[in-house]
Amino acid sequence: MDVTTSPTASAALLLWIPFSILIFALLKPPRAVAFLFIAGTLFLPELESYDIVLLPNLNKKTVVFAWVFIPAMLWSWRKLRRVNLGLMPWALFALMVFVDCGRAWTNMDPIVLGHDTIIPPIFSHTAFTFMVEDFLLVFVPFYVGAALFNERDSLRELMKMFVIGGLLYLPLVATEIVLSPQFHAWVYGYHQHTWLQVMRDGAYRPM
Repeated sequence: MDVTTSPTASAALLLWIPFSILIFALLKPPRAVAFLFIAGTLFLPELESYDIVLLPNLNKKTVVFAWVFIPAMLWSWRKLRRVNLGLMPWALFALMVFVDCGRAWTNMDPIVLGHDTIIPPIFSHTAFTFMVEDFLLVFVPFYVGAALFNERDSLRELMKMFVIGGLLYLPLVATEIVLSPQFHAWVYGYHQHTWLQVMRDGAYRPM
């Protein structure tokens, strides 16, 4: 069986929490948010996660968004409180909550595939898990972005971080095109994707 976890990957997720607080302590909030969003997306491990009762799994996405939102609430509470999203976003978020409840409450029966494969039922309280996950992955970036990236200077900081992240990734991408996707395995100890899909038109697909 393929290994999809490692102590290094587990430690990286947990250490991201104090690291996020440190970044907020050192940088201005817009720069800290931009840095954490982009750095976490680019460099945290894939597939690694911690199961948490009633809450979505602590994984690459949820740890980044949660630990942007929590420090931002402490360092930029006034801006977050004053932001005006308008009626339409709130209506869409309310619809998202309704859909999350429907996802849970209409899928409470197990699914049997063949003789041995059973997809377990979704329990009613999983609706709360879905809502928290969508709050982190959809609401948080929209809300924090509207509060902190609404001026020329803060938008410039965001674009700088995108450019820096792209430039840092260029040599990694070029290396994996030649050598095959290996950086994730070298750093975290396992491949983040099936090896059957790494070839494209006679060359390697960087990951």
